Amino acid sequence: MFIKSMGLAMLERYSRAEAADSLYYEAYCRIKDPVYGCVGLITILHQQIYDAQCQLARIQAEIAALSSQSQSEVQQYRQDENVGPSFLPDQNGVPNSTSYYDISTWFD
Repeated sequence: MFIKSMGLAMLERYSRAEAADSLYYEAYCRIKDPVYGCVGLITILHQQIYDAQCQLARIQAEIAALSSQSQSEVQQYRQDENVGPSFLPDQNGVPNSTSYYDISTWFD
């Protein structure tokens, strides 16, 4: 402990509190986990970060897929809208006879 406290005295005044906190935390982690100490906690945190990054990548891929699907559906709708439905009457007001919506064929 004497060596560590001497090390604190050699530090700049503004970084001594941070170094003391770090030493305290390392000692606390070593008490909680005598084998791994802080390294065990750091490893767990790295794994959590990796898992979160993988989940984020999956969600971004899903968003991209849904976005492109939505865009293609909008384009298909616009193309269908430009062609016009077949059940609308022609210029003379006569309905298309091949249309499902031509009710004259329903009662034959």
